[in-house]
Amino acid sequence: MPGLYPQSNLEDIAAADDILAKAEIIKKKVYGKLKEFSLDSRRHGDLQNFISKAHEILLSPDAKRIRCIIPALVAEALSLDEDTCLKYGLTVELIHYTSLIHDDVIDDDVQRRGCKTLNSLFTNSQAVLIGDFMLCAVIEYSLEFKNSNEVIRLLFDGVKRMVTGIIIEQAVIQENPTMDKYREMALLKTGSLFELSFGLP
Repeated sequence: MPGLYPQSNLEDIAAADDILAKAEIIKKKVYGKLKEFSLDSRRHGDLQNFISKAHEILLSPDAKRIRCIIPALVAEALSLDEDTCLKYGLTVELIHYTSLIHDDVIDDDVQRRGCKTLNSLFTNSQAVLIGDFMLCAVIEYSLEFKNSNEVIRLLFDGVKRMVTGIIIEQAVIQENPTMDKYREMALLKTGSLFELSFGLP
C-alpha cells in the first residue's frame, strides 16, 4: 500500500539490510582467518587432542562473531586498512573465546556454541590450562601487528577489566545488588571487549 511506511523508515530498513549483508560477508572472512589461526597454532604433540577440540568450538557456525565484525565496519566507515582491522577483530574474538572456556568451568556449563564444552570433555583443570594456552596463542598472534606493543598493552588492559567485572559479578553484586554496581559490572565484563572492537581500529 503506497504511503504505508514513511520514506525515512524505508531508508532505515534498507540501510539495516545493507549492514546485515556486509556483516555476513565479514563473518565469512573472519571464519577463514580463524581457520588459518587454528591450523597455524604451534603446539606440542601431546596437546593436539585438547587444542583440536578447543578449535572445534572456536570455529562453530553458531558463534555470532559480533566482536570480529565491528572492527571491519569501523574500517569501512573510516577508510582504514580492512585486513589489519579484521585481524584486530580476530584478536578480540580469540580473547573472548578464551574467557568463555574459563566461564564454562566457573559455571559448570556442558554445552557451548552447539558443542560439548572443554570442561565436560576433559577435566576442569585441563580446560583451564587449555584456556591459558589459547590466551598465550593470542598474545603470540598479536606480536605480528606493526604496533604490537600498544595492541598487547590494550589487550591486557581489556582482559584485566573483564576479569574485574566477573569478580564484581560473583562477589560484590551478591552482597550489594544495586543498579549502579550492576552497570559497572556490565561495562567491565562485557563492555571491555566491545571497547577493544571499536577502539583498536
